[in-house]
Amino acid sequence: MSFLAGLPSGYLYRYMAQEIMKINLNPSKIENTEEIVTLLKRSIIEICGPDYDNSKTILNNWLVNKTPENLTKWIKDKNNISVSAIVDEKIVGFCMANVNGEILLLYVLPNNICEGIGRSMYLYIENILKAKNVKIVTAFSTITAAPFYNHMGFNRNEDSKELDEMNGEVKFEKSIAI
Repeated sequence: MSFLAGLPSGYLYRYMAQEIMKINLNPSKIENTEEIVTLLKRSIIEICGPDYDNSKTILNNWLVNKTPENLTKWIKDKNNISVSAIVDEKIVGFCMANVNGEILLLYVLPNNICEGIGRSMYLYIENILKAKNVKIVTAFSTITAAPFYNHMGFNRNEDSKELDEMNGEVKFEKSIAI
């Protein structure tokens, strides 16, 4: 019998260091935009920044559109799907894709990387895309996220060229056809 038997259903559980972490995945809400924007900015600066030599130019270009106003528009957009990962009543991850299968944003708080949060959010989005009969998921990955996308079964698009704006952003694709 599993040690998870008897725990409430409807949540993802992650067993870590002798404790159980409950990851609650919910569609993102407008009232949480401030918290999500803070998460996005911290993740970009603290996790991704070092891979780009903490270049002020690159980071500023990356951060300029990460505002509560823009995030509100993106979440309200019927062509987007977004999910927030919540642990202990705190948003620790955010993922957004469009209905055509492009991952637009996938970020986790610095203290919560490598805990299965990114994977959980991606799989949540992938299942929605499968239900919408999307055949291929794409992601324009940063240097930092490339290993994550490889681990999730994505392949680098051989036709893609590195994008100058992000110093090495690369297109990844994954077939999810059933």
